[in-house]
Parts: sequence; structure tokens; C-alpha cells
Amino acid sequence: MIPCPNCGADNMVSAIFCRQCQKKLNLDEITPEAFDDPDDKKGKTSLATRVTTAVIVVLLVAIIGLLLVPVKMGASADSIPEEEKGTLDAKFSALGSPHPGKRIAFTSDQATYVANHALGLPKTGSDQMLPVKMSVQFLDGGLVKIVL
Repeated sequence: MIPCPNCGADNMVSAIFCRQCQKKLNLDEITPEAFDDPDDKKGKTSLATRVTTAVIVVLLVAIIGLLLVPVKMGASADSIPEEEKGTLDAKFSALGSPHPGKRIAFTSDQATYVANHALGLPKTGSDQMLPVKMSVQFLDGGLVKIVL
């Protein structure tokens, strides 16, 4: 838009006469600054906008980074002492026989060992989509978290 030097009305760039006061527009007097809108904030960002954008970017990078961190898988067969493995195998066998009301307690590491041992994990060299390792974690409220 071209502002009229006489009345200040906005006119089309191709206009020869002002659409409001009908005076001829002197195109030689019009400078590039006449095309700039003083209220136009295009291209100008406030400090708050830049800070907000930076915080959002940092949070997204942190979330993506946390998603890429491998999950701790709990105990492996190597972390359970040899003398305890026999006890755990006996506990596992006792789970299969019916004992009404009898409870058998396991820690998270023991349950991880027993689950991996029962499933024959870790498995290697398989083309099938089978779990390589399993981790068992007991949570509050009687919940169990199993990670394959």
C-alpha cells in the first residue's frame, strides 16, 4: 500500500490517483520507507517469545533424550550368588504345587532371575521376535512392572 502524501490514505501500489482525495500521487516522491508499516511487528520477536521458544526446545530435547536412555533391566543370572540360585529354583518349583494360603516371597531381583530362568532367557541368535531379557519390579500397592 502507498500512503497518500496529501491525506494519508492507503492506496494500491499501482494507483496513480488517491482513492480518497483524488489527488495525483507523485510516485517520484514516494520512498521505500513509505511502504514500511510502523505498527508492523513482523520479523521482530519479543524477549519473552524467544525465551519461551528456547525453554520449549530444551524440554523437547530432554524428553527425547530420556526416551533414548535404556531401561535398567534388574538382576541378571550373574548378579545372583550361586548358593541363592538353588533356593530360588526350589521357590519356583513350589509355585507350581498347590499350597492354599501359602505365600512365597521374592525380591525384585529374585523374581527377575526366576522369570528369566523359567523362560530360558537370555536367548540369542533367533530371528523371531522373542524377548531377550525380562525384568520384574514390585511396585507399591501390590503392582508388578515387567519390562521385556
